Formats: sequence, C-alpha cells, structure tokens
Amino acid sequence: MPKEICDSSYLCDCGYRVDFSENTVSELKQKSKRKRQWLIETCDDRSKEHIVVFEGGKMVDVLCPDARPNSAIQRADPC
Repeated sequence: MPKEICDSSYLCDCGYRVDFSENTVSELKQKSKRKRQWLIETCDDRSKEHIVVFEGGKMVDVLCPDARPNSAIQRADPC
C-alpha cells in the first residue's frame, strides 16, 4: 500500500519516492474534496511516470508504471 511520507512526499509500493511542492499538493487536496485529482511526476521517460491520486482531500493511491500494463501507459500522439 503506498503511503504519504510527509505533506508532499509519497512512497510507492515499488520503493520509489515521489516529491512535489507543498503548495501544489495542498491545492490538489482541496480540489479533490469535490472531484478526484491526479498529480503526475513528469520525467523524460513517460513509461516511468508515477501518478499520485487524491480523493476526498487525501492521497488514496500511487499508480506505479511497473504495475500498469504497457497498453495503459501508452499515450496517443496528437500529431
């Protein structure tokens, strides 16, 4: 089960630590009280991006690229 380490850091089941700005996380937690929110850690290799899911004002999950099937992480090219 993924867990919140502190106000803006999260630990994935795979052991990867995801860090964000405290202000960004605080805003998303507020928004998540009305609607589910996702915070994606951007990196050069999109197949390695971790996604933190917020719902009801708190973190509910960290989506790990290692746990997702390849088809779920492939993105359509808009061009």
